[in-house]
Amino acid sequence: MIITNLNDTSNTYTSNVYLVRSIKNSIHDLNTLIDVGRDPNIIKKIYNESTGVGKKR
Repeated sequence: MIITNLNDTSNTYTSNVYLVRSIKNSIHDLNTLIDVGRDPNIIKKIYNESTGVGKKR
């Protein structure tokens, strides 16, 4: 399991955004966002993260 804190460089606190992914990152694995919040900079970070092999954004 890979846990990425997407709010680690934010200047404004709106949430504790975490992206949870499998180490294998295969098509059958599920990605999960936790405590998304409403910081627009987080949306940019989500789009830059890997979705996994064969997965659509």
